[in-house]
Amino acid sequence: MVRLRGEITARTGKQAGRRLTAALATGPPALEIDLARVTLLTRDGAQVLFDALRTAPSHGIPVIVSHARPQARATLRTLGLDGLLRYGEAD
Repeated sequence: MVRLRGEITARTGKQAGRRLTAALATGPPALEIDLARVTLLTRDGAQVLFDALRTAPSHGIPVIVSHARPQARATLRTLGLDGLLRYGEAD
């Protein structure tokens, strides 16, 4: 599980991207991205999720988003990621 926090924007997305890449490198059965402490997810910041979604399926790893706040969910929906992501039970 990767727990992201704060604002995920174009400026801060690279750090989040490194964390997701490191998690994928371990070959988990699933990549869970916990967004409970994300206060803002911009369209540019969501690029890190695109990158994870591009990499994970080629390794058979589903991507699950959990605890996404309404603003983050709205951004993901606007970008068309709802059909590519699975959402955790709490969402």
